[in-house]
Amino acid sequence: SDAAAAISSFEERVAAAASPFGRVLDVRLGGALDARTREVRVYFADAAAAVCCGPRFECNGVQMVAHALENFPEPPVVARVGDLPKPKDAALLAGDVGGECSEYGRVLDARMEGTDVLVTFATLQGAQAAAIALDGAAFEGSHRCAIALGADDAAPACWLGGLVEEGEDLDDLSKIELVGELEEACAAFGVVGTIRVDEHGARVCYDENRGAAACAAAMEGRVFDGREVKASATFRGDAARRCPAELCAAVCDALRPAAPPPAPARTSGVSSRTAAAATKTRPRPQPFTSAQAAKSHGNTYSSIGEAYLSTASKYVSSVFGSAPAPAPAPARGGKTGS
Repeated sequence: SDAAAAISSFEERVAAAASPFGRVLDVRLGGALDARTREVRVYFADAAAAVCCGPRFECNGVQMVAHALENFPEPPVVARVGDLPKPKDAALLAGDVGGECSEYGRVLDARMEGTDVLVTFATLQGAQAAAIALDGAAFEGSHRCAIALGADDAAPACWLGGLVEEGEDLDDLSKIELVGELEEACAAFGVVGTIRVDEHGARVCYDENRGAAACAAAMEGRVFDGREVKASATFRGDAARRCPAELCAAVCDALRPAAPPPAPARTSGVSSRTAAAATKTRPRPQPFTSAQAAKSHGNTYSSIGEAYLSTASKYVSSVFGSAPAPAPAPARGGKTGS
C-alpha cells in the first residue's frame, strides 16, 4: 500500500542519516506520542554509536524533540567537565578531555555543551574513577578543571557509618564533640566544608572529589569507640550514587607519587665533587598536565596526598584505631603445638 511504502521510505532516510555514527541494524517507526510526534527507534550494533547519534541526529523533514537510550547492559553515566580553557577548536578540546577520561574507563562520547565538555562513560565505576583522579587537576598547565556526575549542587562528601550506636540519640554536646574530632582527622585529606552528624553517621563535605575519596579510603575499617567504621564517597553534583571505599583506595593508590629510583652505586674513580654535580643537575619532576603523567608524578593534589600517606594515616590511627590486622599465617614446615 502507499502508506507502507511511505513508512519504508521514511525508515530508509532515517537509517541513512544515522549511519555516519555507526552500523545501523534496524529502524522502526513507532506509535504516536501526541498529535504531531511519533517515536522512531534506531538500533545500532555498538553502544558508542547510539550515544553519539542521540544529541547530533539530523534528517531532512524530521525535527527531533528528545532522545533516550535503551537496551544497555548498564546505564551510561555522563560527567560534566568544567572550568576549562576557552577552546580555539571545540571538537579538539572535547577530544582531548575524552582522551584524558578514557584512562579511567571506557568513554562512549565527548562533546562540548556551552563552556563544558560532557563525557559519557560506559560504566559508573569508570565515571567515578575519573571524577576522583581529574577533579581539580591542571588542564593545559593552568586551569584546574571540575568534574560533576550530576546536575544538583551537592558537594563532594565522605560518608562515615558506625560512629554512633544504632538507635542512639545524640545530644547537642555529643554532636559538637564528634564534629570536632572528625574535623581534625579529616582535614588531612583536603579542604573540609560542612560536617553533619546524625544517628546514622556523619557526612564530611570537601571542596574536591579527591579529598572525599582519600578520606573514605583511609577511614574504611578503622575502629571508633569499639565500632568498625564503614566509609564511602559521593562526588560533585551527585549525592545519590555512593562510591565504595575499595574503588576510592584503588584510584588513590594509582595516583600516589612514584618512589624515587635508588641512588646509583658509587664507582671507583668518580670523585665526590663529580657525583655532587651530577646530583645537583638531575632534572626534577614537573607538575602533571595529563592523566598519564598523573600516574607517574602525582598531581597538584600531591602535597595533600603525601600527608594522607604519612602523617594523616598515623593521626587517624591514633584517634580512630587501626583496622584489625589479619591473623598471622602458621609457620611452614614446623610442628604446631596444642
